Amino acid sequence: MTGARGDSVLDQEGAVGVSDRNGESRSSAVSCGALLQEIREADGITRQDLLQATGMSRSTLYQRLDLLERAGLIHEAGQETSTGGRPPKILRFDDRGRVALTFDVGHTRAAVSLCRLDGTTLSGRTISLQPGWQPAALLEQLSTVAEALLDATSGERLVGIGLGIPAPVQSPGDVRWPTRAMPDAGYPLVDELVRRFNVPVCVENDARAFALGEFAASQSQAELFLGIKYASGLGAGLVSHGAMVRGSVGAAGDLGHIRITDDGPECTCQSRGCLAAYASGRALLRDLGPRVGSLTEAVQLLDAGDPEVTDWIDTATALLGRALAGLVQALNPREVVFGGYLGRHPYISDRLTETITELTLERVHDHTTMYAGRLGAAAGTLGLVWLVNQTLFSVQRVDQLVADVR
Repeated sequence: MTGARGDSVLDQEGAVGVSDRNGESRSSAVSCGALLQEIREADGITRQDLLQATGMSRSTLYQRLDLLERAGLIHEAGQETSTGGRPPKILRFDDRGRVALTFDVGHTRAAVSLCRLDGTTLSGRTISLQPGWQPAALLEQLSTVAEALLDATSGERLVGIGLGIPAPVQSPGDVRWPTRAMPDAGYPLVDELVRRFNVPVCVENDARAFALGEFAASQSQAELFLGIKYASGLGAGLVSHGAMVRGSVGAAGDLGHIRITDDGPECTCQSRGCLAAYASGRALLRDLGPRVGSLTEAVQLLDAGDPEVTDWIDTATALLGRALAGLVQALNPREVVFGGYLGRHPYISDRLTETITELTLERVHDHTTMYAGRLGAAAGTLGLVWLVNQTLFSVQRVDQLVADVR
C-alpha cells in the first residue's frame, strides 16, 4: 500500500473529539501554535511581517519558527519580489503530501473522500446504505472503500479522519444518543476507525458538517451563519464567529423534532407531530409512495410540474419555512444557506426564502442573505476537512506537538 497511515508527528495522539474556537483557550501570541495560526490564516507570510503582526522579538520569533520547521509544520515556499537587497522568504503551512479521509454519512448514502488539507478532493466514492444499517456493517463498508482510495495514492500521508453522522455529537469526545439512522449508539465507531487507520478521528453531526463546509467555502465574515440541511431528514448548523454551536448535549440544530402539533404522524423519535414527520424527505416518500420511490424521483417529478408532488412540496416548505422563520427572527443570522438533496433545489430554496421573509420583521430579513448551497453534495466533505484542520492544528495541540520534538 502506497498511502501511508499514521506516520507523522500529527498522529501520536489517539482519537480526538472535535474542538472548536469557543472551547479553545488560545495560547499567547508568542507560542508556536499561535504563530502557525498566523501563518495559515495569511496563506503565506514573511518573517518580517510576522514580527510586525506579533510584536515578538526577532530572536524569540526565529526560535519558534525553527521549532515549527523541525516539527514539519512550516516550510519556505518562494520569496517576495525584492525592493532592494535579498528578497524575503515566504513561510507557509506545510501541508504537502498530507491528506484526510472523510466519511459523510447520511440516512441513505455515505460519501467517502480522500482530500488534501486545503479541501481539494483527490478521489471519492458514494455508497448506498441499507435501511436500518448497523454501525459495525457501516464501518466495514466505509473502511473497504477508504482502503481502496488510499491504495491508489502515491506517497500521501493520512493525518486524520473526519466523520459526519446523522446523530447528536458533543465535543469534546464522542457522545451520541440512539437515532433511527444509528440505533446502536454504544458502538465504538470512532475507536474502531482509530484502530484501523491509526490517526485521530474528528466526529460531527452531518447537518452541522454541511453548514461548516458552506461557511468555509464562502469565506463568510458573518458573525452568525445558519445552514439548513433538508433531505431524508431535517437538520441545521449554526456557526458563531467561526465556531460550530453544538449545544449542551450535542443536539443543537436538531430542528426535525420541533413539535408543531399535539398529534399528527408518528415521528422516528416515537413522538407525534414533529416537523420531520410532516415535512422531511422520509415523510414525502411515506405520503407519496409507492408512486414516488426515491427523492431523486420526487425531484424529477417536481421539475416536470407534477401537481401531486408540487402540492406536497408547497405544504412542506410552508411548514418548514414557518419553523425557520422563528429561528431567523430569534437568532438574527447574517446568512442562511439551504442544502441537502431537497434544500438546494431552486424551487424549494425559493419557497423557503419567501416564507421566512414573509414571517420575519423587515429589520431582520432585509439584512439576512438567504441562498441555495453552492457546493451541492460536497459541502459535508469540505466541512469535515475543515474540522480535521481545526482539530489537528489547534493552537494548544500544536504547542504540545512542538514541545514533544524539542
